[in-house]
Amino acid sequence: MVKGSENTHVTQTKYKYSMIFPSPSCAFPSRPADCPKGDFSGTNEDGVPGTLRVLRWMNLFEKVNGHDIVYKWFDYLKKRGHFICGYVIMPNHVHALIGFMKTNQAISTIVGNGKRFMAYEIVNRLIKQKEKQTISQLEGGVNYTDRKRGKLHQVFEPSFEMKECFSDWFIAQKLNYIHNNPCSKKWNVSASAYDYTHSSALYYANGSIGSYIVTNVGVLKDVNLHCRQSPMGDSAGT
Repeated sequence: MVKGSENTHVTQTKYKYSMIFPSPSCAFPSRPADCPKGDFSGTNEDGVPGTLRVLRWMNLFEKVNGHDIVYKWFDYLKKRGHFICGYVIMPNHVHALIGFMKTNQAISTIVGNGKRFMAYEIVNRLIKQKEKQTISQLEGGVNYTDRKRGKLHQVFEPSFEMKECFSDWFIAQKLNYIHNNPCSKKWNVSASAYDYTHSSALYYANGSIGSYIVTNVGVLKDVNLHCRQSPMGDSAGT
């Protein structure tokens, strides 16, 4: 776990905040004094922003090559006015930093709807690939109550805990954790954070657009997420 490593720090001046990686910095624009700080997607008990875990840590995103499924959900969120500010898609989980606009539904509901959409797409691919053993495991993960309601597969772990992120340092620290996940000792799926395809690390390093276009988290300093409704005002994920 990389938190505030020697290669990453935040500098503060009178006019701007910058998150410094080993390569060029990414400037955080200043926020008007009368603009309240935004709501960012929350952290779970491990202090990692917006984590979705596959049931029993099975490598389903890798097995079905399902990165595009996550990107489709991100697209859906964007169309409803939300902001995808950072992410990494690992073999069996997703970390994301998301600026949610104020809507008439809770963030947990929005994320829950997104998980259902992704689960449906993942199961369909598993069926096409004839992954009978994996499908059987997902069927076995459904609890008695949900089974009575007609649920057939449990793809994701049911929990999703959230906490607002207000501090520039805290946000930079969590982005650092997200981006270094692929090259951590536990995973070691990439020699460098910048070489991992399905991540926003390279964008925050030098502005390069990788597999998915994200919004610089600094932009949210000039957006009042509390007062603006998303364009369609709905759950952003069905």
